[in-house]
Amino acid sequence: MPDYSGPLQQELRVVRSEPRQAWHAVTRDPAHGNISGAGYSFHPAGIAGLHRLGGIHHLEVLPAYQRQGLATALLSATARAAGEAGAEDLAVNATPQGYAFLSRRGFTLLGRGKTFVLGF
Repeated sequence: MPDYSGPLQQELRVVRSEPRQAWHAVTRDPAHGNISGAGYSFHPAGIAGLHRLGGIHHLEVLPAYQRQGLATALLSATARAAGEAGAEDLAVNATPQGYAFLSRRGFTLLGRGKTFVLGF
C-alpha cells in the first residue's frame, strides 16, 4: 500500500520484502476513498520452528465502519495470503473485544494474556 501513511507505515516495509512474508489489506470508504480498516498477516520464512505458523498481527476497523463485514473481509484476505504461502496455523493476540469475533470465525482461545500499549 504505497499511500498508507498511518502509524504502521514503518512496520509495513516488511510487506515489500522478498521472499514475501507479510501481507497488508485495507478497506476504504467508497464515498471518499479514506482507509476505513486494515489487516496485516505474516508467515515468516526461514525461521526454525515456525515453518507452519503464521499470524495476524493487526486487524482494525474504524468505529464508524464497524459491523459491516469489513473485519471479516480483512481477516479472510490476510489469512488466505498467509495460508497460500504455507502457513497451516495462525496465531493472534486479541484484545478482549476481539475474543468473540475470532471465536465465531474458528479461532480457538489458548489463554488470556494482556495487551500492553505505550503512548508518547
